[in-house]
Amino acid sequence: MPQPLPIAHANTLRDAIREQAYVLGFDIVRFTNAEPLPQAHQAIRERVAAGYFTGMDWFTTERADVSCAPRSLWPEARSLIALGTFYLTEPASPAGTEPRGTVSRYAWG
Repeated sequence: MPQPLPIAHANTLRDAIREQAYVLGFDIVRFTNAEPLPQAHQAIRERVAAGYFTGMDWFTTERADVSCAPRSLWPEARSLIALGTFYLTEPASPAGTEPRGTVSRYAWG
């Protein structure tokens, strides 16, 4: 297994990753370790059991088992990088007087 990077090099690598992510258009870049997430695992399992994900058949308790244990997919993982993009944008301007539906901003693309 590879050895952890020295702190100074790790910070430089984080800075380089963060800078590249911003260049690529991401708004948020965060880092954490690859340890299991037991609190998130429990919360997801409770929400699935309560039916909060009804209609999202792909979101199962088995998915929580995997998504809350990063090393279940990549045993050598030591860190996680989370990227995000803000989807809050200006509302679409009305296009005439015809009736129209509303689409959530995250779905605008």
